Amino acid sequence: ENALLALIDPDNPQQRLSAGKTAPELAATAGLPLNRTQRNLNYFASQAVRILEQLSSGSYRLAHERLIPALESLAGELLAAAEQAKRLLNERYRTWQKAKRWKFLLSGNELRSVLKYRSHFQNDISPEQVHYIRKSNRKRYLTISLGIAAVLILILWQPFNNKIIDPVRWKQRIKTLELEFVPVKGDTFEMGDLWGNGDKDEKPVHKVLLSNFEISRYEITNEQYCYFLKSQNKSELEKITWRDFGCRIDDNFEVEEKYKNHPVTGITYKGASAFCKWLGARLPTEAQWEYAARGGHKSNGYEYSGADSVDVDSVAWYNYNSDGTTHPVGKKNPNELGLYDMSGNVWEWCYDWYDEYYYKECFKKEVVVDPDGPKNANFRVLRGGSWFNDASNVRCANRYDYGPNSSHYDIGFRCVR
Repeated sequence: ENALLALIDPDNPQQRLSAGKTAPELAATAGLPLNRTQRNLNYFASQAVRILEQLSSGSYRLAHERLIPALESLAGELLAAAEQAKRLLNERYRTWQKAKRWKFLLSGNELRSVLKYRSHFQNDISPEQVHYIRKSNRKRYLTISLGIAAVLILILWQPFNNKIIDPVRWKQRIKTLELEFVPVKGDTFEMGDLWGNGDKDEKPVHKVLLSNFEISRYEITNEQYCYFLKSQNKSELEKITWRDFGCRIDDNFEVEEKYKNHPVTGITYKGASAFCKWLGARLPTEAQWEYAARGGHKSNGYEYSGADSVDVDSVAWYNYNSDGTTHPVGKKNPNELGLYDMSGNVWEWCYDWYDEYYYKECFKKEVVVDPDGPKNANFRVLRGGSWFNDASNVRCANRYDYGPNSSHYDIGFRCVR
C-alpha cells in the first residue's frame, strides 16, 4: 500500500508522467476506493503499460527502457528552463553593471524565475551576482511596504474624512467583479468540535445565535484583487510593486491568465479588510464563517464543508490532492449553501481576534448572540485550512491564529455583508 510508484496519470489526457505517487494518492486522483490496493494497482498497470511490466508472480515492476525516454523529456524541459533563467540573470546583471540604477534590478517575474532555477546553476553564479540578486529581493521587500501603505491609507482614511460612499458605487463594483453573495438565514447552532477530533481551542461546544447575513460564494481571486489595486489612485500605485509572495500578481498589478481565477494569497489581514471595505462589506466573524461552512440552516452535520471525512477529497484541496499549489476557485463540490472551498484551497481571514480560551467564556452564557470575538489580542483568526495542510486542518471547526500584519502563500479571504 505504501509502494512508491511512477505512473502515467490515467486522468490526464496528455499522459503526463506522475512520479513519486503512492498507491492511495493515485487512487484518490482516479476516484478509486482507497482500501483496494491490489485492484487499484491492476487498474493503474492497465492504464500505464508504457512504463510497467507484469511479472510471472502477478506483481508489477518498472519497465526501465520505457521509463527513461519519459524522464529524459522531463529533464530536458527542466534544464532548458534553468538555462533560460541563467541567461536572464547574466544579461540583466551586465546591464546593471553599466548603470547601477533601481530600474535595472530584477523585476518580480524575473526574480521568481532566477530563484526557482538557481540551484541548477549555483556554481556559475559569481559573488557579485549573488549581491545583485539580494539587492533585487530587497527592492521587492521595500516596495511592498509602500504598496500596502498606499492602499490602506486610501481605503482606511474614509472614516476620518466624513465622506459617505454611495451604495450604488459598491453595487457597481460588485457587479464588475462578478462577485456573488449567498444569503445565509440566521439561526441558533452549536459552535465548536462536535465530532471529538479537534484541539482544545475548539472546545467547549457552545450555542450561538446569528442574524441573517450574506457571504461570497467563492474566495476572492487574483483577478478581483488586481482590479481593486488598480482602482486605488492608479497613477501612484503603478509606480510601486506588490510583493508576489505565493500569489500571482506582478509588479504592474497584472496576473497570468491561468492564475486569474486562483484565490489571491499573500494578503495581510489589513489588506483583506481594505478590499472588503471597498465593496461595502467586511470579513466574516468566526461564528459566521463556521456556520456558513457547515451549511447554515441547511446543514447535514458534516465535519467538513459539504462532506464527511471519507469524502473530503470531493470538497477540499489539501496536501493529499493539491499537488502543492492553489487551484481555481469553485472546482470542488459546494456545501449545502452552495459555497465553494470553505474547506481547503487557502486559509481565510476572519474578523475576530484569536483567544485560545474564548469558547470557555462563551460557554458560560446560555446563548451568545452575534459574537465578534475578544476585544483585543495579538493574533487574528484563520479558518478553513489550505492546500498545504492535512485533512484535520480543513475541518469546519478548526481554528488557527496568525499575525494581522503578516501574510503567507496559503492565506486568502472572502467577504460578508
